[in-house]
Amino acid sequence: MINFDEEIKKFTPSPEIDQVEDWVVKESGSDMSDTLLSLIEQNKQLELRLRSQVQVVPIDTTGQF
Repeated sequence: MINFDEEIKKFTPSPEIDQVEDWVVKESGSDMSDTLLSLIEQNKQLELRLRSQVQVVPIDTTGQF
């Protein structure tokens, strides 16, 4: 039977894995921020297009049409 406590004590992570983890976190962070900035810009452009298409109509508050 495997003694997991003993196996965990023996465990040492591979240095290559640490380097890959650092790289993935670094690259994923920039990719995520680039994606977020792109989505924000797209949202601004869409909002500007919609605002230019909307016609403001005064509301009749007298109840008569």
